[in-house]
Amino acid sequence: APLAEEVAAAQRVGVSAGLRGDVMRLREAHEACAHRVDATERALDAEATEDEACRGAYGADKWTRPPSSALSRNLRDKISAYRQNLAQAFRSDESLRARVTDASEGVLRLLEPESMAAATPALRAPMVSTSDGDVLAELRAAVSDLEAIGAERAGIEATAKAIKERDNIMAKVMAAENPDAHEALFERELAKYDEVKAAVANNVSSQVDVLARLRREHETFMRAYDVDGWRAASAIHVEATRDALAHYRELASGIERGTTFYAGFAAATAQLLEESEAWVETRRREKAQLEAAVAQRAQ
Repeated sequence: APLAEEVAAAQRVGVSAGLRGDVMRLREAHEACAHRVDATERALDAEATEDEACRGAYGADKWTRPPSSALSRNLRDKISAYRQNLAQAFRSDESLRARVTDASEGVLRLLEPESMAAATPALRAPMVSTSDGDVLAELRAAVSDLEAIGAERAGIEATAKAIKERDNIMAKVMAAENPDAHEALFERELAKYDEVKAAVANNVSSQVDVLARLRREHETFMRAYDVDGWRAASAIHVEATRDALAHYRELASGIERGTTFYAGFAAATAQLLEESEAWVETRRREKAQLEAAVAQRAQ
């Protein structure tokens, strides 16, 4: 995309403020995933505590079902793996947050609307008036004169075309009985174009003069407004803008990868919590059934 469009796109989403908001949303996504993993572990721990309490109360000979720690190993392995994923993601998020903060206070400031407007080089009028008067006005006048000459030339061409269309020299030649009269006829017919020829010559001469004047005024304008200096400053500004946009794209890409990760990880942690809650519910039903059986045997 053109440079200006990329800058405008970054400004529409707030540049640094937008990136900081995105990083905050990554933190919120991380906390939501961590909360589900914690909830999963709490559910398993609560069920395991209940199971051990019953085993201690009734004795291992009566509380014969396998301990929860043995049956929940797969779920707890997933919890451990997810915690490692969360720790790694946290480190990545913190690194990204620090980079966004640094860039916000540094290279990305150029992309902010106020900074961009202030930093963009502009042609400056001469600090002192020149001996030649208003340079810009003279340059505009020369361009206007050149346009007028072009319009005049178009009018001359139209006149020549009209004269040519009205010509019927062949009929006049055929009507002339004396062949010696043909030369005089041709001279009379060609004389109709003398005015046009003079106008063309005058137009060409005027164009040469105006082009020479335009070159002089352009050179004066280039010096007075330091156009070469403006071009050099503009090139430096464009490079700085490209560099800032490269940093912005890199950070935005990192945030996008983080967003994609948490979207998938949120689904995985939600599924793990759902599986664990279902497993705990099943174990509690089994617990109630076994308690009833133990009580019945005790009667």
